[in-house]
Amino acid sequence: MIQIATEGGLLAKPIAIPSTQNPSPSFQIAPAERVEVVVDFSSFSKGTKLFFENRLAQDDGRKPGDVLSRGTRLLRLDVGEAVDDPSQVPAYLRPFAAISATDLAAATRKEFKFERTDGAWAINGRFADLEHALTTSAEGQGEIWHLDSGGGWAHPVHIHLEYMRVLRRDGKLPPPNERDGMAKKDTIVIGADFGNVDIFIKFRDFLGPFVFHCHNIEHEDMRMMARMDILPRKT
Repeated sequence: MIQIATEGGLLAKPIAIPSTQNPSPSFQIAPAERVEVVVDFSSFSKGTKLFFENRLAQDDGRKPGDVLSRGTRLLRLDVGEAVDDPSQVPAYLRPFAAISATDLAAATRKEFKFERTDGAWAINGRFADLEHALTTSAEGQGEIWHLDSGGGWAHPVHIHLEYMRVLRRDGKLPPPNERDGMAKKDTIVIGADFGNVDIFIKFRDFLGPFVFHCHNIEHEDMRMMARMDILPRKT
């Protein structure tokens, strides 16, 4: 199994998905994250039945639990007749330059803390208020956001309008399938065992009010959402 894309489109180059805690290749995604994979069935004989399973237990909203030895079957794949297939995954999928040191140095820095407040869910201590912006950004101005979780809860943070580049997880390089120079993302998980994240983002094309939020539906509905206003380019 080979990953070729995220929610931000093609990766710079393909990444083999390893067999880690299971005998079969596996990957972990949070709500709103997406992956695209290529699977080679040539080693399986006709009549073989393969299953795509969810093996990640989650007993509450804090974070994923144990990896199960047998999960919930989501899809069955029946291997049919062999066919001639000359296709192959190329070594490189698209040109992809990492954010330059100049752009990083010129970026505006912001911090957003996702945490529980008074029994509900807030960003920087504020509940969702779509009548007022939590933050404003200038069109074309690069920004570095530090996304922080206030405790042991995992939050898949989803930003509308623009893709992000993931720079660091807890000060270290992130995995290749989300790292700047390899991938663009519109959702990134923070908190619990995932740590805090630094991202680079630049709003290029559209002006007006947009939102970002936790994509755990209960958290989103409990007001862990904020409005951001994109203003005309500074001159």
